[in-house]
Amino acid sequence: MSTTVVKELTSKDGTVIYADAIGDPSKPHVVFVHGLSLSGAVFNDMFADARYNSEFYLVRYDMRGHGRSGKPEAEESYSSERYAEDYLAVAHAFDLKRPVFVGWSMGATVVVDIAQYLPHDTLSGVVYLTGLPYVGDIMGKVGSTEVLRMVNILCTNDDVTSFTKTKADFVESLFTQPDSVPYDLKMFWLGISMAQNPTVAGRVLRRPQDPTALYAWAKEGLPLLILSGSEDKQVLGQRLGEEMERYFTNLTIRVFDGLGHALFYEDPENVYSTIFDFARKVLKAL
Repeated sequence: MSTTVVKELTSKDGTVIYADAIGDPSKPHVVFVHGLSLSGAVFNDMFADARYNSEFYLVRYDMRGHGRSGKPEAEESYSSERYAEDYLAVAHAFDLKRPVFVGWSMGATVVVDIAQYLPHDTLSGVVYLTGLPYVGDIMGKVGSTEVLRMVNILCTNDDVTSFTKTKADFVESLFTQPDSVPYDLKMFWLGISMAQNPTVAGRVLRRPQDPTALYAWAKEGLPLLILSGSEDKQVLGQRLGEEMERYFTNLTIRVFDGLGHALFYEDPENVYSTIFDFARKVLKAL
């Protein structure tokens, strides 16, 4: 039985980054990063599943401003370079070797930071799990009207009632049928989300990013798998695919019928099977 290894790391600027890993480090490496205002805890069930942690070395960490990691409020704490340094701290701590990077929603933006500041062979492949490619103009292209409305409120300090209601609405919007999701799970995710205050949310949602280096990697053949749900209330999967087709020469797109933004929760068997099939293929080619 695999044991989880927990580490509280110190990034280059002094920010604490929570990370954990499970499995055999000699097995292929896969890194998971969560979405906006949440934490790596959203992947608890999958990390505990022996089908996955026996075949892969699974690593996850909470982005700065989220979950169990530090939440500095200074603008400079959310530069692209800081995010790349956070990933590097995790990579060094767990001795990661060209992992597949799986980013859910906002977690996918970290790939741009890695591409801009780290060597071109840092990652062997990328999975956009209903992923946002970067913070910037693309948000208006691939984000739904509803999620764009909500994130503006989440950055507002002067209306506690609207802020707390929108936090709850945000969590509800992750699911196709939120009423069918257990109350305990929604409250767990909402509780995690409440740890991120409006100032930090604003830093996360408005930080500067430049996708130029990522698009260079894309043209060189970096494998990208895009997974979307046909009923996603936050990210418009078809538009996401169309945008990435302009840059990636090694691109696979799969749309899951009837699933929403948290598609890995709604259909874990098929979604995780697709992710790990991709990881096997990519890592075997190294």
